[in-house]
Amino acid sequence: MRTLPTLLRLVSLLVALPALAETPSEQIMAQFIDATDGSVITLPEGRFEFSQTLSISANGVTIKGAGKDRTVLSFKGQQSGNGIDASGKRLTFEDFAIVDSKADGLKVQNCEDLVIRRLSVDWSGPVKASNGGYGLYPVACKRILLEENTIRGASDSGLYVGQTEDIIVRRNTVIENVAGIEIENSLRADVYDNDARNNTGGILVFSLPDLPVIRNGAGTRIFGNRIHDNNTANFAPKGNIVGLVPAGTGVMILANRDVEIFDNQIENHRSASLILTSYYATERPINDPQYQAQARNTYIHGNRMRNGGYSADGMLKDLQGGMRLAGVKLERIPHVVHDGILAGKAASISELKLCIRDNQLDGESMAFVDMRLEDAGFWKALFRMWEPRATQATPSEYDCTLPPLPAVALR
Repeated sequence: MRTLPTLLRLVSLLVALPALAETPSEQIMAQFIDATDGSVITLPEGRFEFSQTLSISANGVTIKGAGKDRTVLSFKGQQSGNGIDASGKRLTFEDFAIVDSKADGLKVQNCEDLVIRRLSVDWSGPVKASNGGYGLYPVACKRILLEENTIRGASDSGLYVGQTEDIIVRRNTVIENVAGIEIENSLRADVYDNDARNNTGGILVFSLPDLPVIRNGAGTRIFGNRIHDNNTANFAPKGNIVGLVPAGTGVMILANRDVEIFDNQIENHRSASLILTSYYATERPINDPQYQAQARNTYIHGNRMRNGGYSADGMLKDLQGGMRLAGVKLERIPHVVHDGILAGKAASISELKLCIRDNQLDGESMAFVDMRLEDAGFWKALFRMWEPRATQATPSEYDCTLPPLPAVALR
């Protein structure tokens, strides 16, 4: 039986033992937990494993790694959640990678003056519906800059900006996502010098109903991008709106206003180089009476479109078959597709102000098709009451100009 002095000596020895050292991953997590306004979180070189989300809510914080190929945050052990959740003003994320998050890679909400640069977000293995929805996901923010990032494998959008004002998206590379880049229900966005390839759809500008912050998106410029070979089969989970995007779509504008698309290289898309559509074409309900379901004031000029529409997918493939029944035989879908839906909201398509001018098109595909989907249907096609119109050149009523949109200023 130990004497009291012996027990006291044992206790003193245990007290004197150093605390177990934190692992490098625990040290990083502690930096996130302890961050306050003005903190700088330094991520060292190496690969670090996490089983839960890293969260931060503070202002003026910088999170900086040693490089997107040198600092890797792996969330492969997660059961749920995003890689990083953040909110606040003047946040900067740069020079690290996020891999295999269960949900989104980096989600930033209710932010102002956000910078995300030189990040990589990826999911291991072949692309699949169980991958996280979004790589980079700022939402409900003001003044954001996303530059020189690389995103692959998102089952919704690789680089997504939603319900946000004043946006610059430049020099990013988006590969093998459902949507490479998506601007949704946002105001004033410049999307330029990006490389969008091998996605289902290259660049999307959507305005969806029943969203709380910004009802109708407007003011996006898409220019100087290389948008090519976006023919990956659509792997979005069932029910997602991007699940309607045909594989092989270069650019798709859905119900957005004041959009200018110019000086882009758009090539090698099996369905269409550019699709312009209203929300009515989705046949989904609209509950918000203030929502504007048609795309208006769209100026498409000075683009180079090549090798489009050679093997249409999804809804476009179905419509191509229907048009054949209606007497319009298209070997290829034309470069620019418009749904032609008025829905009683406009007397003619000219009211929507779609202007197409000075684009360079190859000779294999026609220039334009007005689908006139209001009159589509099997019986209408059979009795030639549906009259879609495809033209070799842009019709004269669309050969017009609109005032150029102003550049986005973040400061």
